[in-house]
Amino acid sequence: MEQLHKVIGDVPKLVICTNASKGLEKSAVFPNAEYRECMRHLYQNFMKHYTSDVFTDHLYPAARSYATELFQWHMKKIFEFAPDTIEYLENHHNRIWYRCGFSENSKCDHLTNNVSESFNAQVKKFKGLLLHELN
Repeated sequence: MEQLHKVIGDVPKLVICTNASKGLEKSAVFPNAEYRECMRHLYQNFMKHYTSDVFTDHLYPAARSYATELFQWHMKKIFEFAPDTIEYLENHHNRIWYRCGFSENSKCDHLTNNVSESFNAQVKKFKGLLLHELN
């Protein structure tokens, strides 16, 4: 993060979307950034602990909700079925992962970091090469 900060500086309205890796805690380098969690990774981790059609029917729709009321309605359905899931989400997935929680300063409403994942897959073979070796 420090190296990134050297290159881009203090970018206003910066959004950082992570896969909830525990090594990347909220960075002091970008204290004003909005930290989000990739919904695909959250869902993958969540479904390791909880399995039911209730979660399939309501977790992604909650994340896609632009209106707080709709988000809360979906979360209530999940809570009614398994109250401990809310505590699990608060403890293990405490970054912003739902659209109605996104700041209006950012004009990006992506729930996942799939673009980054695709880019990383394409450049994986070039990581570690020196600049002159990229020809």
